[in-house]
Parts: sequence; structure tokens; C-alpha cells
Amino acid sequence: MDSLRHFPGRLLPCALLACLTMSSLLTTTAQAASSEPATLLEDVSAATHQYNTLDDQNVGMDTAKIIPNPSGGYLAVYHHLFGTAFQVRLAVSAASGDPLLNWHYVWTLENDASQPTIASLSDGGFVVGYEKKSSGSICGGSGHCLAFRHYGSLDALLGRSDGYTTVSLNRTLSTCHEGTPNIYASTLNPDITHSVINVGFHYYGNCSVDREALGTLTNFSTWQAQPDSNVNALFTGLGTINGNVGDRDAFFYKGKPYSIIEGQGAKNDFSTWRPYLFDRTLNSLSQLHLNVGSTSFGNPTYTQLKLPGGSVGFVSTEFIFSEGSAPGEPGALMYYRAYPTQPTPDTTPPANVSVTAPANGSTVRRGTTVALKANATDNVGVSKVAFYVNGTLTCVAPFAPYSCNWTVPGQAGVAYTITAQAFDTSSNTSQASVRVTSR
Repeated sequence: MDSLRHFPGRLLPCALLACLTMSSLLTTTAQAASSEPATLLEDVSAATHQYNTLDDQNVGMDTAKIIPNPSGGYLAVYHHLFGTAFQVRLAVSAASGDPLLNWHYVWTLENDASQPTIASLSDGGFVVGYEKKSSGSICGGSGHCLAFRHYGSLDALLGRSDGYTTVSLNRTLSTCHEGTPNIYASTLNPDITHSVINVGFHYYGNCSVDREALGTLTNFSTWQAQPDSNVNALFTGLGTINGNVGDRDAFFYKGKPYSIIEGQGAKNDFSTWRPYLFDRTLNSLSQLHLNVGSTSFGNPTYTQLKLPGGSVGFVSTEFIFSEGSAPGEPGALMYYRAYPTQPTPDTTPPANVSVTAPANGSTVRRGTTVALKANATDNVGVSKVAFYVNGTLTCVAPFAPYSCNWTVPGQAGVAYTITAQAFDTSSNTSQASVRVTSR
């Protein structure tokens, strides 16, 4: 694992996509990055930006992930290295100055933890994910592992009321380290104990190099994970990544799905970290060239939101390593910019939603695992498809092709209604159902 001396929180990389077919693995890897989102991300000089961003305690906001605050302004989770231990911290927009660049520290969410991310939930709660250092039974007593914390309300997140639940996840893909989570989708039915959270993360493959992985946290208790073989193959295909593949964040632009991911040219060389844009529609991966003096970047984040002036745009963050940095630039870079074309309100739900497998009226063998598949289209973009069996949220596919697995219970002769609910990028929904019987 790379040294942490110059990069607070550089522990291990993560994963991306959730449900790509194996046939897409061999799609070309060297296409140019999709021009519009790439240009927006690369042109830091045209954005409102700030180097070495600190909170109001003069603490570096390393690896910050920013989301809207329901009560106004913005929320940020980030980490910082104090001596030999990391803290995951929470900040809100400061009372004065630019609300996306000036931050008031609220409290420390977790000690001996790093690489945080945050997502708001449909019921007003929040999920914070992070990389946890081993302690006692946590992480099996060694290395690092993923952990998630649920806050039931904004007051709970801000520490103004009691009420959070933490789950630490045993490693399944590496005996050494897993970490750097991002959240692709969070789906409640109706609460966190009846939920599916789709996660990207890294695993320390063969305890040698970080690679991308996908995970699903069901009902905030059950964890399943697998390597993200598609994205890992794309990075291998570049022929220039001889180090780690690490942190990532996912976003939609004009309804199309993308991720921004860090990749390292040479292991243990922090000056070789670069950002890459993954276009999920084209299944292509291209390096981004930020027009700043520095050349080495890590821990990318991206959030679409309403900017301080009222227009819709994005805020992105990068950690600039001391190696490969220009004078005055090392630390947390934050920058934001309005979209050149403002989106219009979308009130049209997804169309052409159908369950394509299993077939309506068919039988399914009890005790077997059945692939649930659906199609859906939308005038802007489909953000995810959730599958329900007799009303119970069973699995969620955050990206096309929309497919996931259901294990048929052991009793024969039971009728099941399988429903696919499609969500668009504005949370409009449509659904379709089929009925099957176990045998």
C-alpha cells in the first residue's frame, strides 16, 4: 500500500459500474473523452476555484465531497491527518463569503477513518461512507475496511440530536485493504432497514495494487461485493497504469452516466496520479487534463447542484499532491461552474418500462438464483431501476443494462409479482410487473 506521508487518506482504490455485460468488456478504451463534460471538468480557470481549501479551523479539507444542505447552503464531508490518525469531519457553508468555498467545521464524525462520502436519502436522512482503520474486531483486526453510518435526520447529522447507526463491513475481496467508497444509488422502501445502497470502492488486489469493485449493502446489514471487471479491463487496456486505480465519483450529465476516476502511472509515485473520465454510454476511458499548473491529482468528486447564484451546475474537488504540484496549489482544490445550457424542469416519467426476464406467467425453480431484467427509457435519462418481489425491495441496478439477481425461496407453488420501477434523473418514476410461480 502506498505511503500516506504526502497524501492524507490515500489508502486504497475503488470500483465503478454495477451491471455491465461481459460483451462490453472489450469495447475500445482509448476514445476521446466526451467533449462537453470533459471540457467542463478540465477548464478550472473558467470556473470559480480555490486551492488548498481549509475549514474555519485552518484544517485542510482533503478529499471533500459536497452536497446540498436541505436547510440552505451546502454540506461537506472530508478527512485530515492529525499526527498519525485520520479524522472524518463535517462542515457546513460558512455564514459569510462564498458558500461553496468557505466552510464552518461542525464536528468530527469518526476517528481513525478517512476517504468519506455522503448521500442524502429520500426520507430526509443521510448515509456517510468511509474507510475505517482496524481496531479490535473491526476489519478483522488488521488493515482497512468499509464502514457506513446512517443519520436519520439533518439534526442527527449535525450532532444536534441522537440517532445514528454504524455498520462496519468485513473484507471480501482482499485480505489487506478495502476502502474509498462512493455511493451510486440509495433506495429506501420505506426506510434504511428496508433499503439497497449501491457502492463503488477499491480493493487491494493480491495485497499489491488497488483495483475497482462494486458492492451492495442491503437493509443496512447484508453486504455483497465483486470486482468491477469492466472498469479494471479499461484501465489495463490503456497500457499506462502500472500503479493503483483508486477513488471515483459518479454523475449524470444531460441524462448520460459518467464517472471520474483516479489512476496511477507508477506504483508508489504520487506524481503520476491522473484523473480519468469514464463514459458509461460509450464504455470509454480517457485522461482529463486540468488547465492548472499542477499535474498530479487524486480523490476526484463531482456533484450537480444549484449554485450560489441560482443556476444549475457542478462542484468538483481534487486533491493535488505535493509531488507534481505548482507553487501554492497543493491540497484540496475546489471549483464550480454553471452549466452552459441550463436544464429545464423534467416532469416526464420514464417510458417503455418492461420486465424482460423472467417472462410473465413462467415458472421459476425454487432455491435457484434468477436474473431479474428490465428495459426503460426516458426523455432525459434513467438513473436506476429498482426490482421488487411481492412488494419487497430486492435489488437495484443503477446503470444499464438493468439486471440483478433474486434467489427464489424454497416453497413450491407460490405466486410472485415482480415489479421493475424505473427512476429518471429528476426522480420521476414508472413501473411494470410480471407474475411467476415457483416449482
